[in-house]
Amino acid sequence: MKKSKVVARFTLDFVHKKIVGTQTSFDLASKGSGPVYEELMKLVKNHPDFKFKIKELTQRSDKPKETYKGFNVEFIKDYFSARDELDGTNKRAEIDATIEYAESMKFSRLLEAKKTLYSIYDSEDAPFSFKEAEKVVRDYRIRHLKNDDGASGSEKEPEADKPDDTEPAIAEYPSVVNV
Repeated sequence: MKKSKVVARFTLDFVHKKIVGTQTSFDLASKGSGPVYEELMKLVKNHPDFKFKIKELTQRSDKPKETYKGFNVEFIKDYFSARDELDGTNKRAEIDATIEYAESMKFSRLLEAKKTLYSIYDSEDAPFSFKEAEKVVRDYRIRHLKNDDGASGSEKEPEADKPDDTEPAIAEYPSVVNV
């Protein structure tokens, strides 16, 4: 027979003589039956002069929530390319092979790419940081954007053929007759 783990939903504040619990715990106890109700009644029976207090749940504001907006396959490819340039390695081929394998096996490309990224660039002594990776990728993309602009600026593209004066400027279409 399985033993269920007892969870303490209420705490006792002996200094202020209060039974402290969350709003959810008090809501569950208000049903009039069940393990939460029995736990509260046991506390009330043992401490009849205690008052009830709803525990205020606070969010940790000292550490902002880290978001991973933009953490997609293209980001991971660019991160590998940027690290290859910085480190002088060729790990971009590995991520390309992983993505190709995931596509052939009909796995999630993003999930497989993340696994590869973390297996290579995440360790206990140097954990992977998304904020640092964003900076690396942003710098990489800016460098390559400038390189692409510089290459196209030196070579002039051939001018498009100018239309002859004999061709009409607006295409003529047969008129549509409403029936």
